[in-house]
Amino acid sequence: MTAILTSPPPAALPFDQDAEGLLTLQEASRLVPARFTGRGANNTTIWRWITKGIHLPGGARLRLEAVRVGGRWRTSHAAIRKFVAGLTQSFSGYYQDGKPAGCDGADAAGVADAATPAA
Repeated sequence: MTAILTSPPPAALPFDQDAEGLLTLQEASRLVPARFTGRGANNTTIWRWITKGIHLPGGARLRLEAVRVGGRWRTSHAAIRKFVAGLTQSFSGYYQDGKPAGCDGADAAGVADAATPAA
């Protein structure tokens, strides 16, 4: 008797690819401004957000929703909006006066004092 291997039923996609259209990593990278260059983010940044995610202040991870189609990653406009909204919500209130909440600035002052040569 031979066994017939069947694949499991496909999981639900994180978004409706028919209504939104799928974006390649290159297309998605153009939608996200780069930190310093003024151009789009690097494709590797988008790939990292999909595969590894970003560590959030509470210890959780936030990943960019995507699907594999033909061996390549695809995402959508809605997935990028959801990812950015999740980042904004997670970090709102985390920074106060340019430093993490609860930081009294003593560490920064110590570093500045150590860098100044003694007279």
